[in-house]
Amino acid sequence: MPKQRRHFTADEKVATLRRHLLDKVPVSDLCDELNLNPNVFYAWQKAFFENGAAAFAGRKDSTSQKLEARRGNHPAARPRKLPGVQAQDHLRQRPAVHRQRLQGFHQALRNDARAHLAELPVEQR
Repeated sequence: MPKQRRHFTADEKVATLRRHLLDKVPVSDLCDELNLNPNVFYAWQKAFFENGAAAFAGRKDSTSQKLEARRGNHPAARPRKLPGVQAQDHLRQRPAVHRQRLQGFHQALRNDARAHLAELPVEQR
């Protein structure tokens, strides 16, 4: 049976980083104590230095998403199209897409023909 992933909270991550940075506990000792791969520790450290404590804030705690939901910009707050309406939109777009593809294909054929003709001697053209 595969091992379950462990999930550390933001507070646990910050506390671990604090022990290393302020208390000068070696990374190897911290990783042994928490049974943690050093690469994970250094990823936490990098995220913390780039974004501060907000690096570990979960999606549920994000204030920006809460504000977007209040404003109606969050994907969950937007009205969704019905499947039939989406299919009709797709069918309306299909001819234009196919036309563009065919035009590109025909242009490539013309370019190939021109290149081939340019390679032929004058008397064979």
